[in-house]
Amino acid sequence: MTELHRLDLSTLATLLRSGELSALDLTEALIARAEGVPDVFVAPTFETARAEARRAEAEIAAGQWRGPLHGIPVGLKDAIDVAGLPTTLCSRLSGDRPATEDAASWTRLRRAGAVLFGKLHCAELCLGAPGPDDARPWPRNPHDAARSPGGSSSGPAVALALGLVPGALGTDTAGSIRLPAAQCGVVGLKPTDGLVPRAGLSPLAPSLDQIGPMARTARDCALLLDALTGTAAYEATLTDDLTGLRLGHDPALSEAVSPERRAALDAALSTLGDLGATVRPVSLPDLQTMTDCTLTIMLYEAHALYGTEIARRRADVSRITRTRIIAGAGIRAEDYERAQALRHNLARRIAETSADLDALILPVTPDDPPVIGEIEALDFMRTPMPTTPANIAGLPAVSVPCGLSARGLPMAVQIIGRRGGDGMVLRIAHAFEQAASTARASPGPCPGC
Repeated sequence: MTELHRLDLSTLATLLRSGELSALDLTEALIARAEGVPDVFVAPTFETARAEARRAEAEIAAGQWRGPLHGIPVGLKDAIDVAGLPTTLCSRLSGDRPATEDAASWTRLRRAGAVLFGKLHCAELCLGAPGPDDARPWPRNPHDAARSPGGSSSGPAVALALGLVPGALGTDTAGSIRLPAAQCGVVGLKPTDGLVPRAGLSPLAPSLDQIGPMARTARDCALLLDALTGTAAYEATLTDDLTGLRLGHDPALSEAVSPERRAALDAALSTLGDLGATVRPVSLPDLQTMTDCTLTIMLYEAHALYGTEIARRRADVSRITRTRIIAGAGIRAEDYERAQALRHNLARRIAETSADLDALILPVTPDDPPVIGEIEALDFMRTPMPTTPANIAGLPAVSVPCGLSARGLPMAVQIIGRRGGDGMVLRIAHAFEQAASTARASPGPCPGC
């Protein structure tokens, strides 16, 4: 059998249900791999995972199969509550008080039979970046240890890329699922706003935050989304055929990315056309305007949550995180109100532009991940972010790998759907995965494995 860490969630689910693989053997294999990797897990729950795997194994053997997640190890970004474990946000501000209840999202995965494998690293307060004074060391990009893995859902992306877990949950406020997914070479979905319950999520910007699935394939994200929503609506509708679909892309947005990423996006559009989709240019609102609007809302709300405590405990917060959140102090209430009004206007314009389309195809990141040590705290405020249209408009958006750069680093394409069109974006991502001939990074090797 292929090494277990290289198998996707869907394949593992088939093996577990048939009895060809035991849940405990899978869990032990992943524990052995994960124990050699530093900085990814904030709170590994390996003994709990063993107990849950034994229970799942017995239930499956007794014919009590709960579905494709039954016996599957899953990691959670450390912004999502698990009863009995602290939610630290990788910050000294959070303390070590354990959560009293499970987050609604984890409750749904647990009911589906998922095995808790641990809490995973995230950017400090979900707004930091790698720096020398971080409360917890960052995991490095699996494809180049000198570079950032992206954030803030850094741990889930790295764990998936290294084959430590087959599925994970992250959170997305301005791209925090899609950016690390793109930079680590995995798949990440920001769902339609409100589709996945947020109870038990430690917020960064409550009007923008969303919880979503991360995995190594679009099919696996669909299986996770089925469990998160209590349906069987997403995985069942996947197909390789995109005949009749109408897709739009904005050539102006491509100017915000490197020539190499622009070429990768053009190749992806060509592949989607070969699959039967009709692709045409559209004109979206100005990307810098959408970025500024998103960041104004995010920083204002983040400062409202954490600004007072950061001012009181300045030395307990890393320089980059502190600088970013304090930037919100300069945003006045009237600026925030204008940004929220602008958000609604931008969302309306995006909806009008894409009213007769099934999805928009955009880039995810402007270039290869930045080198750790060269990251400036406020760089993200000066660069147009192709992830922000989906956050502005509350739309589903998935990042899916589309090849490797000249440096051997993952590149990705972003598929944004209409509100409620989560199944459509996963369908397009799945079909693209099956058809694309571009190189794709695979799990491993990893430090200590």
